[in-house]
Amino acid sequence: MSAPPREATQLLATLLVAAPLFHDEQVGPPGARAYGSKGRVAVPEGLLAVPNRASAFGEDASESFVMEGASLLGKERELVQLCLDTPNFNCCRLRFGLEVRIGGRSWTEGTFDHFWQVASWFTAVETLLVDGERSSAGAIVWDQSALGLERDGSRVTMSDANVAQGLYGARAPDEAWMPVRVSLEELVFELANEGRVLETLRQGMLADIQRRGFSLEQLQARLQGLGDRPDASLGDAELCLAILARELDQPRLTSAVLTLERADPGRSAS
Repeated sequence: MSAPPREATQLLATLLVAAPLFHDEQVGPPGARAYGSKGRVAVPEGLLAVPNRASAFGEDASESFVMEGASLLGKERELVQLCLDTPNFNCCRLRFGLEVRIGGRSWTEGTFDHFWQVASWFTAVETLLVDGERSSAGAIVWDQSALGLERDGSRVTMSDANVAQGLYGARAPDEAWMPVRVSLEELVFELANEGRVLETLRQGMLADIQRRGFSLEQLQARLQGLGDRPDASLGDAELCLAILARELDQPRLTSAVLTLERADPGRSAS
């Protein structure tokens, strides 16, 4: 690692979901409410949202709205419907992120990306638990990410090598993604909580897709020959749900969350 890690205090993690907005010239779903300062954000009834702050990687704050993952529990149907109501839905329109705050400041800069990428947080920490006191793991938590985690007993050093090497210029805050040493116990506690939310959302959304009459095998077949990033036109429910189902097809998350739950000291105490 390129810089000595600073010691962390007060680690907090929150699962966030960034969903697409609908501008004035687009048609939002029935019963939508307006949010945001630029254009109109159409949010289906039942989903609570706040406008997205600009992220570290140049995404316009007007391009999406952000919801805490926990606020979506029990609203998986509405979230799937939001995808169906999104013009030109693709794999980058519904994004997930783990907001990690250390000492009251964001360490992850409000970064969002694919479902499988946020899931890699949980599988990486599972690796540290399984492989023991002197272990390491990597994760790609956004497209250009090179997140590394190194365990030394009860402590874990985290940093993103691409950021630490200066590939993305100045950070806001400047400690974001830079080497930091955290408590493994705190990290497991926070990720166990948010992992339960993420896995529940995953299972709930997949169940809703199947309740709409689509089998996962049928949806997988629809994607054949369409490449990595097909766009689903408004009204093409099968292609939209095929794209969404492929994003959610992360069965390893289930075992990772179970491992974190078993190791979470707060779970046995609750």
